[in-house]
Amino acid sequence: IDIMPSAEESLSDVNQLFLQRLLSAYVLTDRDAQNLYQQICSSVSEDEDDVQHPTFENALRSINSSLVPFFDLEIRTTVIPDSICSPKNNNNDAESNNNTPRKSKQSASKYHAVVNKVKDVPAKLHASSCNKGPHDVELFRLILEKIVEEHIEEKTSKTDADEETEGSGSSSRKNEA
Repeated sequence: IDIMPSAEESLSDVNQLFLQRLLSAYVLTDRDAQNLYQQICSSVSEDEDDVQHPTFENALRSINSSLVPFFDLEIRTTVIPDSICSPKNNNNDAESNNNTPRKSKQSASKYHAVVNKVKDVPAKLHASSCNKGPHDVELFRLILEKIVEEHIEEKTSKTDADEETEGSGSSSRKNEA
């Protein structure tokens, strides 16, 4: 049984290089991934004359069409709110000084990574053993604690601010009476 892609389905040099770099990086932001793709296109274009490379999105589709049927791997893209990645937001000061509620979209970032689509025993064993040692586990634990602490502090400060607003309104009513 031939499980390798045919010549028509094989990846271009640009797509192969991009896939290798994405695999070695584990995860890339959308901006970093697109910059990397453009750098690879530029370097390959220097070697070849008049080569038109597909768009970044088309390159991802092409890579996935080769990865999915043969290896059960796929480049997936997810969007994560910036507040999760960097909870200290510069806009918080402007919002807290302004008493009018702002209706603004929360900014978010796209991330790309190669994922295994099969939930088999080797995948589960690798996922649970990918930590490099006790220091990595401790670092991961500290990062999670920090995220949770900042989330709790944010919720607490919001609740305290709401209570102060309600409390000041009721005390002014008492003074009027």
